[in-house]
Amino acid sequence: MDQRLPYRPCAGIMLLNKYGKVFVARRIDTD
Repeated sequence: MDQRLPYRPCAGIMLLNKYGKVFVARRIDTD
């Protein structure tokens, strides 16, 4: 991991594929 990047507490991810499946996630270390 690049340590020059700042910590982003509200970061999340959303992945989509060609079959219409969706994966949504958020950090587990945030409230």
